[in-house]
Amino acid sequence: MPGFSGIIEWIQLENVIQLICLAQMRLILEVKSGDQKGEAFLWSSAVVHAQTSDLQAEQAFLDMLRWENGEFETRPLLEEVTPSINRPWEYLLIEAFRLRGMKAEARLSMDEDSGEDESEIGFRGKLEQIPLMDLIQLICSARVDYLLELRGEEERASIVVASGEVRHAAVGDHLGEDAFFRIHEWQGGAFLARLQAFDGVVTIDKPTEFLLTEVVRAHDERSGVDGGEEGEKAESLLKTLQKMKMVEKMRLATTGDREVRNYLIRDPSRLVQVAVVSNPRLSDSEVVMIASSKSVDEEILRRIANSREWMKIYQVRSALVKNPKTPLPIAIKIVPTLMPQDLKLIGRSKTVPIAIAQAAQRQAREKM
Repeated sequence: MPGFSGIIEWIQLENVIQLICLAQMRLILEVKSGDQKGEAFLWSSAVVHAQTSDLQAEQAFLDMLRWENGEFETRPLLEEVTPSINRPWEYLLIEAFRLRGMKAEARLSMDEDSGEDESEIGFRGKLEQIPLMDLIQLICSARVDYLLELRGEEERASIVVASGEVRHAAVGDHLGEDAFFRIHEWQGGAFLARLQAFDGVVTIDKPTEFLLTEVVRAHDERSGVDGGEEGEKAESLLKTLQKMKMVEKMRLATTGDREVRNYLIRDPSRLVQVAVVSNPRLSDSEVVMIASSKSVDEEILRRIANSREWMKIYQVRSALVKNPKTPLPIAIKIVPTLMPQDLKLIGRSKTVPIAIAQAAQRQAREKM
């Protein structure tokens, strides 16, 4: 049962772990860097164990994430492992960033005199092991230019990602969105993803989130799946959601009821969270709750702030200013629209950024 492999230097190990956890794979991630060797055991959206020659458990996992070069390879995790790590994978990745001094950026340039074979720079694998939607999300999260070459049973295709967005797709005589959607109809195949600067013609100008959401909808139309079917299962909602793949969560997020949305807005995937705020049944009170949440992705707060309808709601504006995750320029712009009593509270708050507290204090004095 083949897995996938790559070079750490050109794909961040954090992105690989995020991909595995979001896709709920059961894999052993083997990492080699010089004389160092380590293994991380990932089981259904959790890092359950890690080991190197010198360390075990969480210390071993964090040590592996500090390795700046080397190779990785995955293989199936077929036997249960005694857990030695209990923290969520999101916490572990954030802690790894902190320990590395926030220097976990991927290398953006390549030494032309290195003599390396460009075709080997990146990572490769089988689409049976990595859903294409998850693969695209992984590549986009790297925020650099990638060429994704795909080989199906009868066709070859390519998808180009530039600065974190899908900008071109081609399969046979089809280009752009048409090609992108046709590729997602494949039942399997192989891929090679490698760094390659994009200087061609842009054939796709819509956000990647929109493209992937349309892929989910097209899949539902072909299969005749009703978004309410999940609610008929005998298992509890929470257990049902935990077993779902990311694609299924996205579908349910755009069609589900309030209880479903309440769970899925806390999902670690930005795509799932975007699907929730795209749900036409989202109520004003839910928007206020989401704007107050410190667990949602920053992009969700930006989308709320960019909505004229939602920004007409005073509670939404107040929640955005009070939320420390709201981008500073957005929060600063909203401060003058708040009432004096809220400005005073924000000015004394210890949880908002200092710049927001000072802006609130100035506005409070001006409105006195």
